[in-house]
Amino acid sequence: MSLRSAPPAPVFSATQPATCVANCTNDLAYFSHTVGFALRYNTPIGPVSIDLGYQLNPAKFLVPAGTAVAGQPTPLALGRLPGFQFFVNLGTTF
Repeated sequence: MSLRSAPPAPVFSATQPATCVANCTNDLAYFSHTVGFALRYNTPIGPVSIDLGYQLNPAKFLVPAGTAVAGQPTPLALGRLPGFQFFVNLGTTF
């Protein structure tokens, strides 16, 4: 885990836009800042919580952007996770 707020941006080829030439890893070892709220309720079998959060800097990652052609690298595009995240938790976190 690093203390970065974002990974290094991938660099795409100028002649082939779907070809990554530098920083082509899906390194998700960085902090993603999230704001939101949670509802918690204690039940006889343990706590239950429902969380809704919004990521201020959603994770970016490379995804395949088409079919691979023999002898050429797979075309890639930059993807993102959705900003809003919804979680249901049963039991304690720690």
